[in-house]
Amino acid sequence: RWRDEVVAAATAVADDAGRQPLTDVELVAIVYYNRGVALLAEERYEQAIAACVKALALDRENRPARRNLMAAINNWAVALSDQRDFDASLALLRQGRRLAPDFETFAQNERLVSRRAEAFGRNQDPLPTSAEALSTEALSAEAPAAEQPTGR
Repeated sequence: RWRDEVVAAATAVADDAGRQPLTDVELVAIVYYNRGVALLAEERYEQAIAACVKALALDRENRPARRNLMAAINNWAVALSDQRDFDASLALLRQGRRLAPDFETFAQNERLVSRRAEAFGRNQDPLPTSAEALSTEALSAEAPAAEQPTGR
């Protein structure tokens, strides 16, 4: 019964917008996307990434899920950098760059994390923390407010 109500509501929204109704698979993809948004807000990055990947596996055209995936990768890398796990942070950022080469935030943060790691290795005062310096402005420009990371 609830499924019929969800499908009816999705069909009504699609009709109002002049689009085709969502398929069952697209509805499931939206559920995974929404779960990914919630997990990202809780800073549960690995689970958020898994949810976004599932959403994209079901619906490759789900742009919000793709943006949320990029935000989860970026924010996890930033959190790892703040914990001084520079190698893991850099590995995530490089993975992100392979996934989305045009997403400049990954390249910017990779440079900043590399400099932080170098400064920390020389026992200098490390560069500012992510909250002060690492770039999130590209996320702000590309992702709707609900998809933006919290606390980073």
